[in-house]
Amino acid sequence: MVNAEELRGRIAPSFELIDHEGRPFKFVPGTLGARLVIFFFVGPGATITTYQVARMMQLYDSKLRGSQNQADESRLQVVGVCTAKVELLAHQARARGLRYPLISDPDAAVARGFGVGSMVDKWFTKRASFVIDEDGKVE
Repeated sequence: MVNAEELRGRIAPSFELIDHEGRPFKFVPGTLGARLVIFFFVGPGATITTYQVARMMQLYDSKLRGSQNQADESRLQVVGVCTAKVELLAHQARARGLRYPLISDPDAAVARGFGVGSMVDKWFTKRASFVIDEDGKVE
């Protein structure tokens, strides 16, 4: 398994998963044309998740909202990743009024690719955040 610290300065792993609206979310390093903040969270309903999701929403709003209060996703994109089912993530996104995708990583394969998956319990991921630059490198 990859160590999360070893990713710094390297190309991030590519992946394709389903977001909370049932749409494919595909990440291929260097193709977004913007920085990506990807954060892994424990699961809907946990107190720490509520805090983490809210903080990412503040980041999203502060970095993406201009004077016209319109998103400028050419600068930065945010995505949350969790092992929960799409339906649970959809409920969380609606309840919190999220304007960024939550994606389901049901077997924690993406989490393991970023070095935050559990070797003991495939349903558990560590809370972690990564910033990926426009070229696909982990900052």
